[in-house]
Parts: sequence; C-alpha cells; structure tokens
Amino acid sequence: TADTPKTVTDPAEETPERREGVYNFLILGRDRVGYNTDVIILASYDTVNGGVRLVQIPRDTYYDGRRINTLFYSYYREYRDSAPDAYDAAMKSVCADFRSSLGIAVDYYALINLDGFARIVDAVGGIRIDVPFAMDYEDPDQDLYIHLKKGVQTLNGDQAEQFVRFRYGYAQGDIGRVDAQKVFMSALFRQLKSNLSISNVAKIAEQT
Repeated sequence: TADTPKTVTDPAEETPERREGVYNFLILGRDRVGYNTDVIILASYDTVNGGVRLVQIPRDTYYDGRRINTLFYSYYREYRDSAPDAYDAAMKSVCADFRSSLGIAVDYYALINLDGFARIVDAVGGIRIDVPFAMDYEDPDQDLYIHLKKGVQTLNGDQAEQFVRFRYGYAQGDIGRVDAQKVFMSALFRQLKSNLSISNVAKIAEQT
C-alpha cells in the first residue's frame, strides 16, 4: 500500500532558501520482495503558479559510498529495534540526507510499494502509453514477469508495473528506465487531469 504523505519538520535545522508557496515532496517506491527503493522522485509543487516539477534520481547513483536505492533500508535496519516507528525515522533520515546534499527542504514524504502503485493505476482507468519495443523478461526471485507488446496501448496496473520496472533492453541501462518512468509519470498526470472524478478520487484515496 501507499503511506499517507507525512510532514518532515526539523526546527533545529536552518531552512534552505526557497520560493514562497513552493512545497517539496520525496517519493520512494519500494520493490515487492525487499526494502530497496528503485523509484526515487523529488516533486516540487508551486501553489502560486500551479506548476509541478519532477526530478528522478537513478537508483544506481552513489551517495556516501553506497547506492542510493539502499539508503532507506540502511536507516530502517538502524532504527527498527529502537524507534517507535522505524519507517518514519528512516524516511526522515533520508530526507535529511537530501536536504544536506542538495540544499533542498523536503516538506512531505511518501513511501509506496508496488501493490499500491498498481491499484492506483487501475483506479484511474489505466494509462495510455506508447511502448517503444517489445518488453520480455522474467525473474522469479523478484516475482517479476514482464511481457508487453510494442505500440500504443492502455496499460492496467499490472502492466504499468511491468513497464516502469523493465530496464534490460535500453541502450543506456538504468538511465533508459528512468526516462521511461518520466514518460509514464507524464501520462499519469495527463490521465488524472482528464479523468479525475469523485468516484475515482475515492478509489485513489483507498490506496493511500
């Protein structure tokens, strides 16, 4: 499932310079069988001008001597036997790292797993995507089975998960997958804008 976005506050730290009315969100997507966060998105919402900006960080980016997609789990292991809410403590530590390394204040965070992601896609009626080539890959250890045809099609939740997780046919490796995720997120926002209704807002809320 997807956690309800939570506030990140630390009055002891100096707030980085920022524009008024702009709020930043850190979104991490967990894989199904582990704690690695292979989807890492910084989203900035401008409440004054109504704009949304997204920056995706490749999972293989190195930070402090380790791959950034392992950062959440390393903090979770540190806190799981001592903190009342190890997930919250770990996420706040990740946000602090982004703050110190990038100079960006993170106001809210959300940790989403793949089941919640797929159900959100189904709740909005699927996402229309031009799949650039046939995608075929299987990895039973990850419970990963990808079989998508080339061409324009509407992906349901399960197929959308296959699309965003596929990374084996891109010339640029994981960068290619990041670019595909950008394409998907743009299509998702278009679908939300054109197909948002009271009924599917309720369905989406059930997954968060």
